[in-house]
Amino acid sequence: METWQDVHGRDMVVYYRIDGMGHAWSGGTPGSIFTDPHGPDASEIMYDFFMAHPKESTGPQHPPAAGPT
Repeated sequence: METWQDVHGRDMVVYYRIDGMGHAWSGGTPGSIFTDPHGPDASEIMYDFFMAHPKESTGPQHPPAAGPT
């Protein structure tokens, strides 16, 4: 695992390289197709990262567009 930080020392990029895994989703349910349960749980890693880095508001929030009436 490698990380890159911003000027305040906060992780902004986390890079995982899993040697020998092949082309599969890391983690997952054993027996599922396109997953490798032997690797780290990619879903959990991404969830933890995004929970630690919530999106900041960049302007006014717009209500959702109205649907057909």
